[in-house]
Amino acid sequence: MQHTGDPDSWPVPAQLDRHSPVPLYHQLERALLELIVGSQMAPDARFPSESELSARFGVTRPTVRQALERLVQVGVLRRERGRGTYVATVPDTVHQSAPAQAPIVKVIMPSLTDLIHLRVLAGVVDEAHRQGIQVLLAHSDNRRSAQDRELTATGDCAGVALWPINDTSSEALQRLRLPIVFLDRYPDPERDRVVVDDVGGAAAVTNHLAGLGHRRIAFIHAEPRQLSSIRLRLQGYRDSLRNNGLEYDKSLIARVSTAGGDSVERAIDSLLALPEPPTAAFCVNDVVAIYIFTALRNRGIDIPAQFSVAGFDALEVLPNPGTLTTVQRATEQMGRRAIELLAERLRKTDLPPRHIQLPTKLVVGDTTGPAPSETARAGAGKGGGAGSAVFP
Repeated sequence: MQHTGDPDSWPVPAQLDRHSPVPLYHQLERALLELIVGSQMAPDARFPSESELSARFGVTRPTVRQALERLVQVGVLRRERGRGTYVATVPDTVHQSAPAQAPIVKVIMPSLTDLIHLRVLAGVVDEAHRQGIQVLLAHSDNRRSAQDRELTATGDCAGVALWPINDTSSEALQRLRLPIVFLDRYPDPERDRVVVDDVGGAAAVTNHLAGLGHRRIAFIHAEPRQLSSIRLRLQGYRDSLRNNGLEYDKSLIARVSTAGGDSVERAIDSLLALPEPPTAAFCVNDVVAIYIFTALRNRGIDIPAQFSVAGFDALEVLPNPGTLTTVQRATEQMGRRAIELLAERLRKTDLPPRHIQLPTKLVVGDTTGPAPSETARAGAGKGGGAGSAVFP
């Protein structure tokens, strides 16, 4: 008996295993193919819509879309603009027309909530789809133990893309025999990596502040200075100070907690209590910049008339109207290039290590302006009492 494209007329669908290392869209592709064959759908039969399949299988529409696109690629389905999706051919067996098993790449991120990680993942997914690679997504929750566990549990994966939580290697990483590409930072310099020009980006924003007449520019970070991205941005900051004839002063380096809070207030207290307080701050990322911007505004300090603030990443939005001066980095491109490197490595394992550095670009917003006068600087310094930044 032949069935129509009405999913309600189909047999009970195969259950998708959400704990399997095989991505849901690939499992769904196989399940749809089995139903087409088992239900003996006729060629030219209208296929259910994305929303119908999403409800039937309990998956998201993007997952359905990926599965349908793969069946279109192998000629089982066809799409007609403005009309829908139709059965093109009905294979004799599932195995006859099923595409060859695509390689699975495990992508391990520090988190799946930070905007920067999500932007990179968008590039990963786009390029993986273009390359015919399946993505198995995992995150370490910024914990070494979880990262090592994910590196150990690679199963049938052909390769790994890793945004490490730090620059240090581990036993799990050393034991890994799969091709791997590092994102943003690199515990092993002999492996493939995709990073951004941290030195150049930091120098550009510090040059911008120096060009506005700021002579005392703070450097504020949240993660340890040993981390490559922090270390390199500090290098760019120091290079720029030297090139602009400015002195590097350790008292202008402050660290805050990644969660902000009281650590931000203590850092600002410490900086403004200096005999020569800063008139500007280069924050190592936009999250820290928003912390500093908000804390200064809460003290009644006018930005940028009394104090300038700049960030890095071009991802965060100010809590008030206006835009943040920051450094734009290629986030989606980082994800795409990482998958490109892995795909090449899977095809040719004897390639030498490839090191890609993506460019950065200064984006001038509303939070930086000319260095304030002596009167304005005195007003800015009244905001807080003496204290210390407790995150050395």
